[in-house]
Amino acid sequence: MDSTIIFYIVVLASFAGLYGIFERAGEKGWKALVPFYNFYVWIVLLQRPKWWIVFFFIPGVNALMYAILMFQTAYAFGKRTFTHLILASFGCFFYSYYLGFGKNMKWVGAKDFHDLKKGFIKGWLDPIFFAIVAASIIRTFFLEAFTIPTSSLEKSLLVGDFLFVNKLSY
Repeated sequence: MDSTIIFYIVVLASFAGLYGIFERAGEKGWKALVPFYNFYVWIVLLQRPKWWIVFFFIPGVNALMYAILMFQTAYAFGKRTFTHLILASFGCFFYSYYLGFGKNMKWVGAKDFHDLKKGFIKGWLDPIFFAIVAASIIRTFFLEAFTIPTSSLEKSLLVGDFLFVNKLSY
C-alpha cells in the first residue's frame, strides 16, 4: 500500500477522533477539523499551558506532543489503566477514534497531574520521556555526533573518533 494512502488514513482517523472527543467534552465538533486550531482547542480543553501549541510546529516533536495530549485525553475520559494509557500513547492516532466514538465514553474532565501519587515506575516515566524528547530535539536541530569512518582525514583524527557538528551553521 502506498505510504501516502496510509498517511491520509491516519490523519482522517485522528481528525474524526478529535471531532468525537470535542463533542463529548462540550466543544463544537467542527473545531476539530480546522488544522492547528484543533490543537489549540485541545490544549485548552485539557487545561494545559497555551504556549504548548508551539511544539506542534516543530517536526518530530509534534508527533510526541500528539501522544502526550492523547495520554492526557485518555485520563480525562477516565481511562487510567496501564493498558489504556499505553494504547493512548503509542496508538494515539486510532485511539482518538476509540475515545471519540466508543460506547460508554464519558468526559470526566482534565486532571492536574502534579497532585497524583506516583509509584516508582510512574515517577520515573516523566523524566525519562522528557529526556528522550530533549535529546531528540537537540540531535535533530542543533548538533550531531559523527564518527570518523576512514583514516583518510587528518593525522590527529583516528578511525572511530567523534566530531560534534553544529547543524545551525550548515
